[in-house]
Amino acid sequence: MTDLRLKFRALLVSLFVLQLSAGAESQSLTIEVGRAAVRKYRLAIPHFGIQKSSGAFQESSYREIPASFSRLFDFTGEFEVANPASLSDEMLTNNSKKMDFDYWSSMLVEYVILGSGQVEKIEDKDHSSLDLRLFDIRNKKVLLGKRYSRLTSKDVDKVVRRFADLCVHSITGLS
Repeated sequence: MTDLRLKFRALLVSLFVLQLSAGAESQSLTIEVGRAAVRKYRLAIPHFGIQKSSGAFQESSYREIPASFSRLFDFTGEFEVANPASLSDEMLTNNSKKMDFDYWSSMLVEYVILGSGQVEKIEDKDHSSLDLRLFDIRNKKVLLGKRYSRLTSKDVDKVVRRFADLCVHSITGLS
């Protein structure tokens, strides 16, 4: 093992022994494992536009998409997702056909994910489609755009995870 690994292991053992010796005096010990000193990418995910929904699952599923993206990007430790409360009402309901790069730049956001969806009847069942786009605000261009169609309610979460993975790869180069 390398010296760095040995030092890290010794530090963890020391902290563990220190925690045991402290006993009931301390409540808990939290060790942040990540790259705290590294600057995080600023990302915004406003609400998605929904075109006329005939089924209940689509509306609730679309409402949850930005929150799902936020949890996934937060989990990576590489991103800081803008608080939706800090966004204007107009931008919260923005759809993917119009992009105001100057607004997002003034919010100090580097990347924005915009999406829209619609519901269609196929073989007497409601299926939805979802258009997702990742915008690079600094370079004023679309980095990634995908259209997912014939989705059922179970597919939406898979699509969100798949697109989030593509976004992380497009922005960081990591998979």
